[in-house]
Amino acid sequence: MTLRPDPAVRDVAETTKTDAEPDTVADTGVVAMSRLLRAVSGERTGRDLRLALGLKHNGHFRKAFSIPALKAGLLEMTVSDRPRSRNQRYRLSRTGREFLAAQAARRTEGVGVAK
Repeated sequence: MTLRPDPAVRDVAETTKTDAEPDTVADTGVVAMSRLLRAVSGERTGRDLRLALGLKHNGHFRKAFSIPALKAGLLEMTVSDRPRSRNQRYRLSRTGREFLAAQAARRTEGVGVAK
């Protein structure tokens, strides 16, 4: 048996959607990256970032937030030659700072960006 969503419920959900909600899966990634990058102030440990985002599971944080941000060049490691160092901290890269500045500019222009 296949369960299908009730069209009436779907219509109500679409009419109550706010501008802050992402429209696509790609937008969800942008929202997640924005949340992570705004949590970075100076140099912070992975644990500090995870807790600042309100996440409990380290595996999910790494898979959904820190690894994609590192691969995209938005975050950088302070001890890049030893990724598992106990002294490892993360900070915004130049690309990350530019990303946040662009998000802030879009927000002030009134373009639909997650807050």
